[in-house]
Amino acid sequence: MVQRIVTAYMSLFQPLEDNGIKSTKHAFHAESCEKSELFNIGVLDENPSSISGVIKILEGLQKYVPLKEDGDPFRIITWGDGLSCERYVDAQNAQANTS
Repeated sequence: MVQRIVTAYMSLFQPLEDNGIKSTKHAFHAESCEKSELFNIGVLDENPSSISGVIKILEGLQKYVPLKEDGDPFRIITWGDGLSCERYVDAQNAQANTS
């Protein structure tokens, strides 16, 4: 990938463009070539600054998460600043303690 970027944008290396690897195949190449299905999940009107708000946000997102073959849901990948990530972990731990 670096070779393709360098030869595409740096004129000094453009003569080497034809010698580069054109495509990198990986285990999920066929799946990644398929068109993704996108849909709008709307806006969740909850307070992400509180544990109860984060729990409601995660519960709202969970209905869009498919189940694995064994019936367990996939984990939701979230991101944010350090404090937001800490709230997500705290919310998950709070839910784990109630079941």
